[in-house]
Amino acid sequence: MDEMHKQIQLEALAFAFCATMFLSISYGFLENVGFPSINWMWVGGIMIGLWGIGGAIVSMLKAVDIEVSQRSGSRVLLKKGVERIVIHRPHPETGTGRATVCDIAAFLEAIGVKP
Repeated sequence: MDEMHKQIQLEALAFAFCATMFLSISYGFLENVGFPSINWMWVGGIMIGLWGIGGAIVSMLKAVDIEVSQRSGSRVLLKKGVERIVIHRPHPETGTGRATVCDIAAFLEAIGVKP
């Protein structure tokens, strides 16, 4: 495995770990207010699924040479050449809003990627 693939897998695994921890802790709190208990055997499968999703996202970003950098708070900068966009990670919700998805699609189109 070359350096780029190692970096992709590391970033995908970091995404999967953080997302799994967030989902596990969040669902633990929901169980305290009456949500049904689920078997913790699902956590491994969820992490593997999120690792795959994270790998696909990181691979796509690296394939089109987009630089991703963390800004203060929940802001993330996506940059390629002179084109740039600052997006906010969703919190406390777990989903990304429609406006953010549209902004990312417009950014990708601006740099020549056809979604």
